[in-house]
Amino acid sequence: MYRLEIVESIKVEPGPSDDDKLIQTVRCPCGFEGIAVYEESRRGADDAVNHTGYFVPENKTVELEKAIKNKENINVRDFTINRETGYSYDGFEMKLEHNNT
Repeated sequence: MYRLEIVESIKVEPGPSDDDKLIQTVRCPCGFEGIAVYEESRRGADDAVNHTGYFVPENKTVELEKAIKNKENINVRDFTINRETGYSYDGFEMKLEHNNT
């Protein structure tokens, strides 16, 4: 298991099935860089959290970090969908761990 650090994060417009949505750049000490989308829904009896990481080209993480720092209006699909193929970049499930130090 790899430990990814959230480097940059910004709240974006939630979708129809979530109440909160964040897009993030993530890094691993091994050198991996990617993008993550955190979605939280507080509808119904159960709270639902979905945190998905994406393997993206390096230029996508750089582009997202600049957009976050410049407080640009960010469309999640611009960073998670491959424009050439029209398909989502490969994703992976992320699990949040809280550091109680």
